Amino acid sequence: MNHFIIKHFGKTITITSMQPSDFKEINQWCIDEGWNIGIHDSDIYYKIDPIHHYIAKTNKSVASLSIIKHDHNFFTLGPFIVHKSYRGQGIGEALWHVAMTQMVEEYPDAHIALYAVSEQVDRYRKADFIPVLTIQRWYIDSSKLITSRSNQCTSITNKLIPSIGQYYHNNYVTNRDLLFNELLLKPETNGLVFMDDNVIKGFGFIRRCVRGFRIGALVADTPEIAQTLIAGLLEFALGAPVFIDVPGSNSNRINCMNAFHAIRAPHEDTVMMIKGIGYSRYLKKWEQHYGLFSLEIG
Repeated sequence: MNHFIIKHFGKTITITSMQPSDFKEINQWCIDEGWNIGIHDSDIYYKIDPIHHYIAKTNKSVASLSIIKHDHNFFTLGPFIVHKSYRGQGIGEALWHVAMTQMVEEYPDAHIALYAVSEQVDRYRKADFIPVLTIQRWYIDSSKLITSRSNQCTSITNKLIPSIGQYYHNNYVTNRDLLFNELLLKPETNGLVFMDDNVIKGFGFIRRCVRGFRIGALVADTPEIAQTLIAGLLEFALGAPVFIDVPGSNSNRINCMNAFHAIRAPHEDTVMMIKGIGYSRYLKKWEQHYGLFSLEIG
């Protein structure tokens, strides 16, 4: 992208593309904020889309915003954060305006999805985002569970990615092969696939976060298969706490989570919001989703 120069409260702010070296600093801001991000998530987001990550700087970094492109028609809002020392000065609003204006000019018909905490929903409404789905957060104490892996669950390998990608694409709006391939390269990340007569019926990943592990993405044909996958994935947590974000539209979510004595954390719930006309196709088949990959890419 071009550099944008903004004069703001007597400061000269430059908005430009983030470089890989910027992510370490931004990740630390997120950690300081208490966000339980995946240890390697920013590397993956950059691989998915190396272009639409914006950073605002004076003589140092002051804010960042990612709008991650999945295809020409679908984007998700990644980390959007202003350094604590520069909040309340309109810098985030200026960065938002530059990034969103450029995205709309390049992709006028695209949809953008984001996951907002409750206190930010009204703010995003004003930017024409529509609330469409509640996401519930659950915590599982893996140290109190004895689980075992079903013989129908096998480790995900590169050879299986095309088939898993097609299975996922049947339950979502965009291809995730790149995401899944990148996950297999990361340490402390594991995936399982549930097969029945060599037909994929579900899959899931678990990966290390700042505190404990996250399960997701997790997609399954039935709640029983979802539970089987969760039981197998929990073995990789080695007794550490595990969290999972489950779509509120999944009518089987409570029974599935109760099977593992999971604890709800309603204060950490989020709302999926979408900007763009004709977004209903993004809401199909959520009954099969038992865990989002992240609140940055769904």
